[in-house]
Amino acid sequence: MIKHIVMWNVRGQDAQEKAQGIARLKQAFEGLRGRIPGMQHLEIGVDTSAVDYACDVVL
Repeated sequence: MIKHIVMWNVRGQDAQEKAQGIARLKQAFEGLRGRIPGMQHLEIGVDTSAVDYACDVVL
């Protein structure tokens, strides 16, 4: 079994633009469910802590 974890920080001019980018990224990854042969599990996490060192999105 291979586990792969990827983390992103999303850019934005303000909090609203950043939130929109996070939502687009999450939606795009959710669209991959059932489309990649052999992939058994897909989990997308979005940061809610708002601490400066946390990543915005984790796949």
